Amino acid sequence: MTTMSSMSSKLKGGGVRRGQLKEKVVQMYEELLHPAIHPSLASASSITATNKPPASRFWEDFFLLKPKLSVLEGEISRLSVEQLAALKPNLNGLFAECVASLSNSMQPSHTIRCVNAMLTLCGLVRGVYRKCEGGGNTAPMSGSSPLSMSSSACDIINILIGFDAAEDLMRQLLQLISNFLTGEYPGCLKSVSLKLLLVLCTATDNINQNTLLEYLTITCVFHPVMQLLADSCSRHLHGGDAVMFVLLMVQYRSHEMVNPYTVQLSLLDNELVLNGYGQVIRSWLSTFNRKFAASIVEAQSSGWLASITSMVGGLFVSDEHASRTHQIKANDAYLLGLFEAVHLNRNFITALTTAATEASGPPSPAVSTQSLHGLPHVPHSPACDAPGDSCNSAPSSVLASPTPPVSQCGPNTNCLNMAQVNSSTETTTPLQTSSQITTNVNNNNTFNTSLAQDYQEELQLYEQQQQQQQQLEANVQPTNLMVTFLEYCSIVMQDTKSEECHHNVQLCFIILTCISEDQYSNLLLHDANLVFSVELHRLPMRHRKLAPAHAAVHRARPLACAVLDLLVEFTMSHMLKKLPVELFLQCVGIVHRLLCYQKRNAVRLPYAWKDLWTALISLTKFIVANETQLVKRHNIFQLSYQVVNIFNLFITYGDTFLSSPSCYDELYYEIMRMHVVFENLYSLSLRYARSDGDYKDSAHRLTNSLANVRSIIGHFSPALDRFSLDHNISALTEAQVLEVRNVISELRQSLDLSGPDTASVCDSSTTAPVAPCVVVS
Repeated sequence: MTTMSSMSSKLKGGGVRRGQLKEKVVQMYEELLHPAIHPSLASASSITATNKPPASRFWEDFFLLKPKLSVLEGEISRLSVEQLAALKPNLNGLFAECVASLSNSMQPSHTIRCVNAMLTLCGLVRGVYRKCEGGGNTAPMSGSSPLSMSSSACDIINILIGFDAAEDLMRQLLQLISNFLTGEYPGCLKSVSLKLLLVLCTATDNINQNTLLEYLTITCVFHPVMQLLADSCSRHLHGGDAVMFVLLMVQYRSHEMVNPYTVQLSLLDNELVLNGYGQVIRSWLSTFNRKFAASIVEAQSSGWLASITSMVGGLFVSDEHASRTHQIKANDAYLLGLFEAVHLNRNFITALTTAATEASGPPSPAVSTQSLHGLPHVPHSPACDAPGDSCNSAPSSVLASPTPPVSQCGPNTNCLNMAQVNSSTETTTPLQTSSQITTNVNNNNTFNTSLAQDYQEELQLYEQQQQQQQQLEANVQPTNLMVTFLEYCSIVMQDTKSEECHHNVQLCFIILTCISEDQYSNLLLHDANLVFSVELHRLPMRHRKLAPAHAAVHRARPLACAVLDLLVEFTMSHMLKKLPVELFLQCVGIVHRLLCYQKRNAVRLPYAWKDLWTALISLTKFIVANETQLVKRHNIFQLSYQVVNIFNLFITYGDTFLSSPSCYDELYYEIMRMHVVFENLYSLSLRYARSDGDYKDSAHRLTNSLANVRSIIGHFSPALDRFSLDHNISALTEAQVLEVRNVISELRQSLDLSGPDTASVCDSSTTAPVAPCVVVS
């Protein structure tokens, strides 16, 4: 009792305070970061197998303890650069011991040691590079080896690894990682291997200044990483990290050297790997689409109370917008991965349109693989921060074998009959299973009445779930990566005001440009036998009403129709005072490429072309009306020239790809109905073409391109005026449209038009455009 009172008195504020207790691994960190050479490193050469001093057991204990990465990085950050340079022997020894621990497969608890060693490497690399501010400002020269690096980058590698041993240690480390990724090892070991690769890739803010990646180009790990995407289980667990790593390595000095990852990605022809690559991207994009659709349904199903709360919530719109912007930025990396695959690999085009259902598609990255296979859920950290709890305590044999079914029998229940029932359910239908369970329950006298009722309720619930599942599978529409990507584009393009969202939409249009330039992808987009139903979200606007969600009917059509609908929607919803001209140039360019393909191959797409003509005429009208503000910041004549070029393509070559002759009549009628817009555009271009301004050449080219449109207007105007005078009609109504079409059809035969060569020629994007930066947290 006296002892307890004395201990309590020491713990009081006025008593003697004990020092703060530290974990053993923290004490080891402090020993390694001491200026003096650590005894375990100094005596490493004199250690024998039979006589191990206490210092030799330091590393055996070190790699069995759970790493504290925050503590390790914090200790390094508190050092000065001079103190960090003085710790070179200890840091080099720590890096070498981590690599050596990975290669010693004969040690007990090898998996635990490997996971802890790679986690320690992650903390060590991040801590040293953050302290040294990214490792220098100069990248190695083109064609140079790791021996010809900048002095600051050389100092970083010398402090971290040791320059003399860096090449050998990095080659050994990458070979061991390749073995872990391709061999029969636990999933946590594969996961932490990918995390280490990502840490190596993101050591600096500018990836081209990261000299560690020179070693990754010498020892390429492209195929071991990509093989993870061929298997469904490994793809669910590691697909996101695998795609991220390949994406980052493809960006490394891609314009300065022959990047082996770029070459390997362009030559990849494994269908399973390419489909897995596409499914990882589709999984992330579809997750974003589902969240947006759920928010729309929730907003529409709310009543008057939600209207009041929305008024109050208007004060916090910035927070909501920031959250949505963060979600969009999280998808930038996977959009960039989609661009690299489409841009570099022609074989990936097939993966864009590979049909799948939502039921058979990849689940969300947050879904656990254990739950998919009926295994008990084991908490799994992406970086395996607690290897002793989840990764290392569960060997591969345990994860590979499902757990036996848990008996629901009571203490007085004959479990033998239930075991027979469980074994018979594997080969029987649900109806037979329910009858057998009912029979066994009724024949077993040990079951009480309440237990029998519970089983009856469970059987009814099971049958209801089966019916719901069958109805769900019957209503599921087939989808693919292209369908998911188009729906994603319709969501993100609703907001282009912020810089992040603008870059995201720009990247989406770059991907669509690459797709529209490829002959094979165009063949798939226009295939009449390859039809899908695409849900495109429309921006709420005051001048139009959106149809209810349950009333929206999406017909299955070729994917080119959905692409045109998407571009028409963008055109109609983004005519702003701050006109995003760059996005409009990309949008109109995609339309032009699709029409050029249809013209070359005589593809008659079943599409309502009037919607496209209306959108383009509305855009032209907006440009003319706001010419004073727009011409100060943008070259509006280049955009107008592309719009007129599309009309020239319809006028000159429309008979090769329009679905029917009546479409020609509708085109001429729309031009005549909106002839004032084209006349104002001609006056505008002529005025600037006669001046000596910056846009003289562009305006002159636009003036010449309007020749066909002005010929149509001049040819039909007298006839239509005469038709109006004969019938005493000031303006034609909808009931008289058919009669006007007949007049247009007769006059069209005598019209003389010029066929400009530039109408069916579109500029190809020969170089990879600059994409938004990818930030990996």
